[in-house]
Amino acid sequence: MLIINHLTKHYKGSSKGVTDLSLHVMPGDICAFIGHNGAGA
Repeated sequence: MLIINHLTKHYKGSSKGVTDLSLHVMPGDICAFIGHNGAGA
């Protein structure tokens, strides 16, 4: 199970990417970040 609690993202007026990411991945789980083009960006 993947749990994300305090994700923050700003792009338009401020160039912050992610500020308060809380990410919990349970043992044995596999997690990947894949963007809209499939390359993680």
